[in-house]
Amino acid sequence: MTDGIAYDKLTKDQLSGVSCIHCGRVPVNLKVVENSTDTTLVACSEEDRMMCERKVFWLDSPCPPWCDGLHADNDHPDDRGHYSSWQGRVPLINEKAETYGDLSKGPFQPEYVALHIRQMVREHRAMIWCGLGETAKGWHLTPAEARTLAKVLMEAANLTSIAPKMAPSIKAA
Repeated sequence: MTDGIAYDKLTKDQLSGVSCIHCGRVPVNLKVVENSTDTTLVACSEEDRMMCERKVFWLDSPCPPWCDGLHADNDHPDDRGHYSSWQGRVPLINEKAETYGDLSKGPFQPEYVALHIRQMVREHRAMIWCGLGETAKGWHLTPAEARTLAKVLMEAANLTSIAPKMAPSIKAA
């Protein structure tokens, strides 16, 4: 380690002056750190230093506690967000069974409601995805909407548990 630089930890691109010695990215605006006859080392400039210090350049705030942390610099802009590793699944036994591969042989499995939490990078709050299996058919619910839906589902489920009332007997006239 010389001048605070651990040369043995640098990649080929970092040693050849192509990428930043701190973050490994190709600097938008570079600063030469060392320039000798056999080595040129570069780093991100001071104006880009905040981006250089981030794990992922587009992520400008910490992950929420439920986030799986699977972020990469090359995530498509539409996919830049926080996703939960938690996923809820509710099998729907009265729906059409699904299979993968040869459709005639199975194994068959019930369709299901899929749930997970997500918050896109520029959004201010998390949403709960509630949809049909692996399809894109479903809804992004706010936490308040999810709580209301849960309450209404509980009301409906509780109503099914009420014993039926006997119909009044009709007396012959």
